Amino acid sequence: MPTTPDELTEVLRAFKAAKPDCLPLSFVMNGGNEDVCILLSAFGFGDNPDHYVVTNDKQVVYTLADEGIIPGLEWLHQLYEEGLIDPEVFTHDFNTYVSKAAGNRYGVYTAWDSNSAGTPTDYVALPALKNANGEYNITRQNAMGFDLGRAVITCTNKYPEITAAWIDQLYDPIISVQANWGTYGDETQDNIFELLDDGTLSHLPIPDGVVPYELRMKTNLGGPLAILDEYYGVYTTKPADAAARLDDMKNLYAPYMQMDYNFPPVFLDSATTERITQIEADLKPFAESQKAAWIMNGNVAAEWDGYISNLKAYGLDELLGLKQAALDSYFANME
Repeated sequence: MPTTPDELTEVLRAFKAAKPDCLPLSFVMNGGNEDVCILLSAFGFGDNPDHYVVTNDKQVVYTLADEGIIPGLEWLHQLYEEGLIDPEVFTHDFNTYVSKAAGNRYGVYTAWDSNSAGTPTDYVALPALKNANGEYNITRQNAMGFDLGRAVITCTNKYPEITAAWIDQLYDPIISVQANWGTYGDETQDNIFELLDDGTLSHLPIPDGVVPYELRMKTNLGGPLAILDEYYGVYTTKPADAAARLDDMKNLYAPYMQMDYNFPPVFLDSATTERITQIEADLKPFAESQKAAWIMNGNVAAEWDGYISNLKAYGLDELLGLKQAALDSYFANME
C-alpha cells in the first residue's frame, strides 16, 4: 500500500505493466466526490470540491490560489504524461465512470466509497499520503451534514402555518430516516428497510451489484430531516456501508487532518450572497479549468503568476474578504 505520492506513482506503473487494459488512475475532473482533490492533500493545503479551507488561526484560504498546490499539479501532469491517468477523466460522465469501475477497469479511482460503483469487495481505501517532508495533511471537506435551504416557505404562501406544520413532521425520527435513505413495503422494487413489529426500521442488505445511493434515490424524499447518533438502535439500524465508511474516516483520515475547522454553513444577507455568487460564477470555472489544463498540459509553475492575476481580476480578494467576514461573525457568535 503506497504511503507517498512517489510510491503511488510506482503502484500505478505496476498496474499498467501487469494489465495492459487497466486504467491505473481515474476520477471525474472537478466532479465533487469523484474529483482528484483527495490526492492533492499531500501538497500545501490540498484541495476540496468548493476550494475553501480554514487555517488553525481561522483564516480563509482558496486552495486553488495557494502556491503549495503547484507540485501536486505537476505530479498529476507527470502521471498523465506517462499514460497513468484515464484519458477520459476530463469528459466522461458519472454513469460511464462508475460502469468502468464496476468492470474492474481501474487500479485506483476516487469516489464516495467503494460501494459507489457496486464494487465493495474489489477495492480498499487508500490511506493518507504524506508529503516529501514526511508530513500528512488530509484536507477537510465542507460538506458537514448540515444543509441550508432544504425547504423554503415563500411570501406567496397563503397558509405558511400549515406548511410549517407539514415540514415539522419531516423531523419525526421515523419519517426522517425514510426521507434520508428510502422507505419500505414497495412490492415493485427493492426496498431500503424492513418495518419490524416494534415499529422500528431495519436496513435490508443491498443486493449484489446494486449501488446503495442509486437504490436510495428511488424512494428517499430528501428535504428537511435529521438523523442523530442516538437514533441508531432506537428507531433504525446503521447501514453497513455507512458504518464501514465511518470506520475508514476514523482510522485512515481523521488522525491526519491538520486543520481544526471546516468552513461552516453560515447565514448571509441577500446582498452578500448575491455578490459571492456573482464572483464565484466566473472565478470558480476559470480556476477549475486551469486545474484541468495543467494536469493535461503542464506549465503550472510558468503560468502561475498570470493565473493569480486573473483570479484577482475576477474578484478573488473581495471574495475572500466576504468569506472571512462571514467566518469571523460565525466565530464571534459562537463565543
